[in-house]
Amino acid sequence: MGQAAEKQLLGKIPTSCFIWRPLVEASLPLRKNSSQLVSNNVAEVENHAISRILNGEIVRQHFGYWPKFHDAEITKVTFEANPGFWPSVTFVLTASEMTKEVDERGYYKQAKQCDVELQFTGVKEIDFDGFGHQNVIFELVLEEEGINIKGSFNPSVGLDAIIVAEKVSVLSLTPTNSRDASTSTA
Repeated sequence: MGQAAEKQLLGKIPTSCFIWRPLVEASLPLRKNSSQLVSNNVAEVENHAISRILNGEIVRQHFGYWPKFHDAEITKVTFEANPGFWPSVTFVLTASEMTKEVDERGYYKQAKQCDVELQFTGVKEIDFDGFGHQNVIFELVLEEEGINIKGSFNPSVGLDAIIVAEKVSVLSLTPTNSRDASTSTA
């Protein structure tokens, strides 16, 4: 479909019905014979917002870096009202690291599987849409917005969320693979 036809089609649909994002080649599944880098989960340059995450070292110790959470699944979201204060929202992400090893079916093996509990406290703004039975994110982007931290959960399937909060904390990281025996909590 050409750009002119696409604009004409999009002009007929109310923008409140969807959030349109162009397809990104990097979101395609990686194949055994692909020349792409397998580790597209590493945040190339750690930004200041990531360095402000309380207990973020728990995630860094587990993965060896701060990940983008590519293909992580959000399995639980908890909203908490704090009378007299701004609310908080806690996300549980099931995450892992893709290795260069391939299993017998041709899929890349996963390592460092874990559940990460990430809490946004002092929520100033939230846009939450599409939470369903499966909520896989393409990546979690964290950036500073004034004195706050903005988290964008960019979706692959399901949840599409943007949240702006005073602070972000790692409440816990629980390894879910039998090879990762210890549990880290804040």
